[in-house]
Amino acid sequence: MQENTKPTIIDCLRHGETRTTGLFCASADEKLSPKGFTQLQNSTMNGEWNAIISSPLSRCAEFAKELSANKNTPLTINPALAEMDFGDWVNQPYKKLWDEHHEALQQLWQQPDDFIAPRGESIHTFRERIIKAWENILQQHAGKKILLITHAGVIRIILSHSLAMPLTTTQSFSLRHAHYLRLAHHPDGIYSLIGHGLTT
Repeated sequence: MQENTKPTIIDCLRHGETRTTGLFCASADEKLSPKGFTQLQNSTMNGEWNAIISSPLSRCAEFAKELSANKNTPLTINPALAEMDFGDWVNQPYKKLWDEHHEALQQLWQQPDDFIAPRGESIHTFRERIIKAWENILQQHAGKKILLITHAGVIRIILSHSLAMPLTTTQSFSLRHAHYLRLAHHPDGIYSLIGHGLTT
């Protein structure tokens, strides 16, 4: 069997705008707003992939199912690609959390390795599940072009892991709704950042 020599191209696509704006982290069943759905339609209109892999949360999975049908592209819903579990902070307005827990929020951005939200998931556990899922995806889809529909936190872990940069450094990368981070994983294990902030 001939060894694969092609890079694996991975489009990491953040979900679109949700119905409830201003939330720090939406609940699992929070749906896309009409605008958010249109954002994703526009971003994926001209794309072609060998496989689509999605977070199970509604704001990702519902669009992924429709896109899979429209593109006739196989879809996998991967529970490991869900956003970090922020415990009591889920579905809370960002402004309220800033007013009541601004020191903890600053820790999340400035010292994330030590952060855990009340009754939430630790960064260590979050990173472990994302990297394990990521490595499985690369192994299963070597040499293919893959679309991951997921969340900002997940994409930051992937970026940190792939480019060997501190998680704090990834805060310099704006991850807007329905924008892509595009990576290439080469057969020798090296990564290339092809694009950031892409809309197609």
